[in-house]
Amino acid sequence: MSLRLSVTELDAYRYYRENEDASLDDLLAQLRRETPPTRAMQAGSAWHKVLEQCAWSEADAAACDGFTFRIVGDLELCLPEVRELKGEMELDTPCGPVTLVGVVDGLDERGIHDYKLTSRFDAERYTEAWQWRCYLRMFGAERFVYDVFTAREDERAGEWVITAYDQLPFYAYPNLRADVERAVSDFAAFIAAYLPERQQPALAGAH
Repeated sequence: MSLRLSVTELDAYRYYRENEDASLDDLLAQLRRETPPTRAMQAGSAWHKVLEQCAWSEADAAACDGFTFRIVGDLELCLPEVRELKGEMELDTPCGPVTLVGVVDGLDERGIHDYKLTSRFDAERYTEAWQWRCYLRMFGAERFVYDVFTAREDERAGEWVITAYDQLPFYAYPNLRADVERAVSDFAAFIAAYLPERQQPALAGAH
């Protein structure tokens, strides 16, 4: 049997494991794609599209998917030339082969970039994430940068106001490969136990 898992799902599982108040039912619903996105999540997706499609230096406001974003202050942003790059890697686990998939927001000579829209910048929330580790492993890169945009919703004006921009870098380390493989194996065992319908027959003759 084989599994196809995403980096986003792996971090959802990590959050469940690390938070006593997290619900197993909520996690399973999320993994089954039964959970509707929150307004903040929808805003984050729209902001990603703005950064992917818009030359932001040419304007101080942009609209996408029903959301309007406005930058206040002097925020300098240099977007990577390569954007929305899909990647995947094959891993062998005790539960069988796993294909881990993901999409990086940007890639340049400085490394991998991922955009985050948040109401409060908190560096610690990103430190334990598997996202940066998996993408460094997946793309064979040495540096991963979270481009974190702090925003507040101005309901009266109907805008999301970008008030700050911070970069948070992480770097490859000697045990990264083993850490990623261990985390994916653990998650694969969880999926096999709780969501066996996600498993697919391995292709005949596959190695």
